[in-house]
Amino acid sequence: MWSVRVDGQLAVARLGRRSDRRSDADLAWETELLRYLDREGMAVPVPIPTTDGRDFADGLLVMSYVEGGPPETEAEWRRVADTFRQVHQLCASVLTSDGNAYPNRAIRAFAGSPGSEHAPRRSPRLGSLP
Repeated sequence: MWSVRVDGQLAVARLGRRSDRRSDADLAWETELLRYLDREGMAVPVPIPTTDGRDFADGLLVMSYVEGGPPETEAEWRRVADTFRQVHQLCASVLTSDGNAYPNRAIRAFAGSPGSEHAPRRSPRLGSLP
């Protein structure tokens, strides 16, 4: 992870394919998910496209910088849990790049028990979400 500047603005760059063996399909799914969460009002880093319009190149992904730090107070930890709930609700119908339902158990633990209104539903792919 690197701090970089794009058109004078602070951004974050990450090499996401070679270092952790993720495929271009995985990175494409991740960038679609980040854009979806951004459209839904979540404070997430948004991919900054390359000069030719791609979301990443050779595994390098550049995203907007999001200010923040680790939670320290009980109130901040409650906000973390609330954020996990919101992400879970937004992603309940999203499939991962390998076709499995998202989210994982850690997010489900924050969002509610299995079988609740937050249980994952199947969706053909992330791009079909509103």
